[in-house]
Amino acid sequence: MKGLKSKLNRRGFLSLTAKTAALTLATPDLAQALGAVSAKPTGALSILQCATTNTTAQFTVDIQKDIKIKIQAVDELGQIHAPVKHSSTIREYSKYRVDKAIFTNLSLNRIYKLQIINDLGEMLDHRVFRTLDLEMNNPRIAFLSCMRVTASSIDEMWQGIPANSPDMLVFLGDNVYGNHSGKAGPDVLWERYFETRARIPFYHFYELTPVIATWDDHDFGDNNAEGDYPHKEDSLETFRAFYGQDEGYSEHLISGPGNAMIFSAFHQHFALFDGRTNRSTKQKIMFGQNQLEWFYNHRPQDERPIWLIMGSQFFGAYTKKESYEGCAKEEFNQFLAELKKWPNPVCFVAGDKHYSEIMDIEPEILGYSSFELTSSSMHSLTRPYSRSNPRRRSIHRHKNFMLLDIQNTKSGFEAQLKVIGKAAKIEHKDSVFVRR
Repeated sequence: MKGLKSKLNRRGFLSLTAKTAALTLATPDLAQALGAVSAKPTGALSILQCATTNTTAQFTVDIQKDIKIKIQAVDELGQIHAPVKHSSTIREYSKYRVDKAIFTNLSLNRIYKLQIINDLGEMLDHRVFRTLDLEMNNPRIAFLSCMRVTASSIDEMWQGIPANSPDMLVFLGDNVYGNHSGKAGPDVLWERYFETRARIPFYHFYELTPVIATWDDHDFGDNNAEGDYPHKEDSLETFRAFYGQDEGYSEHLISGPGNAMIFSAFHQHFALFDGRTNRSTKQKIMFGQNQLEWFYNHRPQDERPIWLIMGSQFFGAYTKKESYEGCAKEEFNQFLAELKKWPNPVCFVAGDKHYSEIMDIEPEILGYSSFELTSSSMHSLTRPYSRSNPRRRSIHRHKNFMLLDIQNTKSGFEAQLKVIGKAAKIEHKDSVFVRR
């Protein structure tokens, strides 16, 4: 680490050792991946860097339940930083647990090594990370969804992350397929989190990249599950255990009902909605009054752009399937009417569909032109798509994720967009913008 210069930015830092970052577990054994008791770091533990700011970082680590560990960060000067919080979440029926570590008082321009050490003093694993420069005006952000580990091309699809070195990833839902072989429930969902994170290369990359996340039906608990799903509270506890998005450690993160949150970064706001806990197709409810009131009450008091994000599409009634517009049209129209009053320009992002598309939102709706991005799927089934969407600008059916290079402007932002497929291949290029 001594040879690494502090002035290296995140993209250069992540690109510096891309070959190491391409580390994957081809056919991992779950027990080995979660309990590699070895004096030599193996990259086998599943580790996620979660919500990160200029001075704080949250992490989750999967481990066997009976292995005691210490999590610490060591900077390039050799100074050891202990987490202000280290908690464990366990389930009686599982051999595995997930630990969460939260660090504060970090420095923006330093490179840190995250170390996982057992009670014998043996280092089980280590990774490198940086904090996140929230003041940058030109972030690179990747949007991903639908990560089914029984699908093909998993390793090929994740090559696109180290190849492009995004500053932050946004997981849009179906990050875990909690229903499996016709089975669903808290125990199935819990084990699927471990299996998924053991298999997906991203959790084993040497260089960590911050992630913020929401869910959709499969990581809520079951296919097309809604607010009447009997285990939704357990699902929420599981989600919170595996994603470090805890409120109270930075003014940049505000938690809401369910797993909703607002993360403010890059002179913009990312509003991640819970599109499952209150959803009722019969009652024509999507977010529910409590979530909408929370969002309105925490409206950013500025004119910066807001990304509105959830697992299902917003403008998707054309498919006659799951979408805000199709499920709860009256509530959706009221939501749009409220947004139209705000000085903040907004855009929309979703996953779920197993194809990616760009929709142009006509200015009559919000008073200015906007767009909705659907990014899906990272690795899941390929589905046919409706040909009747009048708002569609472009579509890509095969496995992919979206990568945006964003540039802030005086009254909004513009972005160069790439659809990334297998082996980091660029499948499509486009540009989007929003401004008032």
